[in-house]
Amino acid sequence: MAEEEIYRALFEQSNDAIFITRGESILEVNPKGCKLLGYDRVHLEQIPFLSLFTEESLPGLQDALNATLEKGSAFFETKIKRSDNSILDVEISFLATGAQRETLLIIARDITLRKESERLVQKEREILSALLEKSLCGIVLIEAS
Repeated sequence: MAEEEIYRALFEQSNDAIFITRGESILEVNPKGCKLLGYDRVHLEQIPFLSLFTEESLPGLQDALNATLEKGSAFFETKIKRSDNSILDVEISFLATGAQRETLLIIARDITLRKESERLVQKEREILSALLEKSLCGIVLIEAS
């Protein structure tokens, strides 16, 4: 198998969304990117990349872009909009390529379920803490081994 075929297979079969951009233009997107966002490839290649992000996430995104241009890469969490306007939590990895670092390889992983689990655990901790503080009885916590 030729090297280009291997890279194409990795791109097409990845479980993460992959975008290749230059400026605000999406040059390529893999099938997982289309599925994750609910758009077809043609539509995604016609819209500005930054339009996929929530308004609140744009300042952090700009910071990550600046870090990528400076250091060559960045890794961060943000929120992205789907075609139905639902919001997904994603982990983003930016890698700048090209002589002027003008082309970005962007890998996005949906972490919505993980973030929801973290929110539920935090909520449970807050409830337990409130119960312990407000209890009129003594409570002993024993860790089972």
